[in-house]
Amino acid sequence: MRRAFFTSLNLAGMSAMERFYTLLVTSVGLAIFLMAMINECQRELGAMRALGANLGHLQRFLFT
Repeated sequence: MRRAFFTSLNLAGMSAMERFYTLLVTSVGLAIFLMAMINECQRELGAMRALGANLGHLQRFLFT
């Protein structure tokens, strides 16, 4: 007599794990993007300062 092997997996935990990894990857990607944007902004402001802009010019550039 041969028995059939049925496997049943409880995949309820997989959904939570997938959500966790999705949030993790999204958060890391967003952090890298924001760090790159901040770095670019610092370079632009540094170039403006090197070309002779004073703090008043930079404040008007940023806040208007």
